[in-house]
Amino acid sequence: KLNPKDPAAYANASACYLALERWVDAARAAERALRLDPDLKIAQENLEKARHHTVEKKNDDPLQN
Repeated sequence: KLNPKDPAAYANASACYLALERWVDAARAAERALRLDPDLKIAQENLEKARHHTVEKKNDDPLQN
């Protein structure tokens, strides 16, 4: 279980989700880290990567266009 007050724990969880290609979970964990520490660079980077993949996936879906 994550320490609910540790932004680094959420940033690390986000990185793990990215490695597993679980983009939505990665974004949620990064967002939680950033709520706790808005200046946490790795969480900002993880969120950007996760959002990139979710947008990319939506663009590949012919039903979304």
